Amino acid sequence: MTTEKRQFKRYRVSRSEILAGFVVSCKAPHELQSLGVGGCGFLGGDLEDELQLNQKVSCVFSLPDSTWQVVEGRILYARPLDQGPSPKIFYGIEFSENDRKRIEPAIENLEHLAADGQIQRV
Repeated sequence: MTTEKRQFKRYRVSRSEILAGFVVSCKAPHELQSLGVGGCGFLGGDLEDELQLNQKVSCVFSLPDSTWQVVEGRILYARPLDQGPSPKIFYGIEFSENDRKRIEPAIENLEHLAADGQIQRV
């Protein structure tokens, strides 16, 4: 999905030391790449045994104020990426409407960081 079609801004957080996140039901290695009010994206190997399209998942985020936030969502898409010898898949998670308000304080912090040039909007 291109940024022009997005309802919410997203921020590249893959290199940020301020924020971390993971999918609770996923035991295989995966890395948070982007975060916005509407959802997040993460990169992992082939997690087909653990994650399926439209599967409900719980995402946990470590926020800049040192709190943890759990947000419910679903796997919206999985796109293979050609990145050398070990293939990777980019997973897109859409947050449930009821849980979007939970992540808004973190997004406000990310907006300030983006305005200061510390992270990128994507």
